Amino acid sequence: MGLTALDILLLLLFIAFCFIAVIRGLVRQLMSLVVFYIATVAAGLFYPYAALFVTAIAGKTPTLTQAVMFWVLFLSVTIALEVMLSRGFPDTRLPKLGLIDNALAFLPGLLCAFIAVSLLLTSMGYASIRTWGHGLAYLRAGVARGYEQAALRPLMDGFLSLYLVAHRLWFPTPPPLLAYDLP
Repeated sequence: MGLTALDILLLLLFIAFCFIAVIRGLVRQLMSLVVFYIATVAAGLFYPYAALFVTAIAGKTPTLTQAVMFWVLFLSVTIALEVMLSRGFPDTRLPKLGLIDNALAFLPGLLCAFIAVSLLLTSMGYASIRTWGHGLAYLRAGVARGYEQAALRPLMDGFLSLYLVAHRLWFPTPPPLLAYDLP
């Protein structure tokens, strides 16, 4: 199976994460890796409650609402913590290492890219398992088709199952959105 348009977009996102990591440096990227861990925990614990609140106001598409609320919470926590860390630690460069500082940042950047892309892909699959209503039926079908045909899906599902092992303290049983289609 060849790469789909979704695979290409996910690979571009992957490359962007790695490129930004190399620019930011090792210490800053290690802090971002911890931020992604905390954001996954916060979003994974609270997205069902936030989605329940929003569904009561906005409509009856539970899986789409849950996926959107997961990302709202994940991005909110990530942005808040990144801003606090950048204000608290404005200079995290390791000047004695020079360019090695940037090169070493690639590995945590790679892990951050895997986290973001695997969470995005699994949330797309989870969001498309239920109907979104008549007006969004074509969009839901397109998202479901893109998810099913994604060549990166087996790799990302494998990574996500390993990533969730690190969250056993918080999720003895992973939430439905995170456990969707795990191997």
